[in-house]
Amino acid sequence: MASFSTRGVILKRFPLGEKDKLCILFTHAHGKLRVSARGARQSSSKLAGVSEPMVILDAQLHKGTTFHILAQAETVETFPVIKTDIALISFAMFLLELVERLTEDEDPAPDLYELLVRTLYLLTASSDPASLVLAAQWHVLHLTGYMPRIRECCICDTALRDTSGIPFYAAHRGGVICHRCADGYRGETLAFTRPLQATLHQIGDLSTPGDWSSFTVNETIQPLLWQLVRSHMKAMTDRDLKTMVFLDAMRFDAIGKI
Repeated sequence: MASFSTRGVILKRFPLGEKDKLCILFTHAHGKLRVSARGARQSSSKLAGVSEPMVILDAQLHKGTTFHILAQAETVETFPVIKTDIALISFAMFLLELVERLTEDEDPAPDLYELLVRTLYLLTASSDPASLVLAAQWHVLHLTGYMPRIRECCICDTALRDTSGIPFYAAHRGGVICHRCADGYRGETLAFTRPLQATLHQIGDLSTPGDWSSFTVNETIQPLLWQLVRSHMKAMTDRDLKTMVFLDAMRFDAIGKI
């Protein structure tokens, strides 16, 4: 049986049979792999802890037809700081789900891998994790080809800078529509205000995760960005992000305690 070594981060895991786990492993060199961790559901297994979401590992894999087989693994990072804070866990799991949803199996995406891993490390020391993750997810959309159109109207192609009035974001159009086209549009829309436009253009100009760590999204803009991304992802993939539903519930719960 052919084998190979790779480093990756566990995006997701499922029970497989009575004793095994099916892990979604996102790697630098091979992209997203489906990996069977045999016996990993048993607490005594050496693969039990290393086969959990958010763990970075060096893996020895046997090639399989349906799944690759995790033969050996060495833990590189488990992010214990993140795992002691419910908000950080939620943000990290959101990023993992976003990458898992927007990538294809065995399609290498080294830039996306570096973005994900670097953002997870930055989360451990971030003073504004919500802004960090908002910036990171926007660049995930860019790298995966799911970026919405935000500079021109999706219907008439007019540049927004050449229009007056407030444009709208329309999820099922995949981007923004100008105020003229919005007059006759029937569908879910979000006002694409000047402050929201400016924030997204600023995020787009941030070139590295290190830049994101010092960037702050205004608290009045944050819920609009979360709404935009949630509606965009639901329209593009035909289903909600589970972690986004939880983040929304957590945000509204926090508002209720103020």
